[in-house]
Amino acid sequence: MTEQELGGYIYLKGQIENVEERIAGLEMGIAEMEREIGLVSVNLDGMPHGSTPGDPVARMAIAIAELHEEMKELKAELTERRAELTEKEREIRGYIDSVEDEKVKLIIEWRFIDLLDWYEIAGRLEELTGKHVDRSTPGKQMRKYLQEH
Repeated sequence: MTEQELGGYIYLKGQIENVEERIAGLEMGIAEMEREIGLVSVNLDGMPHGSTPGDPVARMAIAIAELHEEMKELKAELTERRAELTEKEREIRGYIDSVEDEKVKLIIEWRFIDLLDWYEIAGRLEELTGKHVDRSTPGKQMRKYLQEH
């Protein structure tokens, strides 16, 4: 497995976070519009009011329905991305289990599953070994292993 293949997990997580943020934004927008509809008073005198034609409540209801449809599509996309993420994590964990070097195994897990940066990984290795570990060392060790296997 290559570093790029391992890194694909990070990007899938990022895509999921992006879709979740978009869904949250839509939910907030829908809630705001629904509150506005409740605040609009309807004038039943039959005379036209305002400068825009049509019923503002009806326009807002249509917009809300469209947002609900968009949110439904985003939720389907989110479900699909989560399934891809689960499969990718299973694939990476399978690879990690096959790594014979325990140190490299831990480095790969920290980097690609726990999403730690090289400074954090070096710090954790220092804690484990009680020896200074430069931030570039874990990456070099992992890349060397990946190239050889």
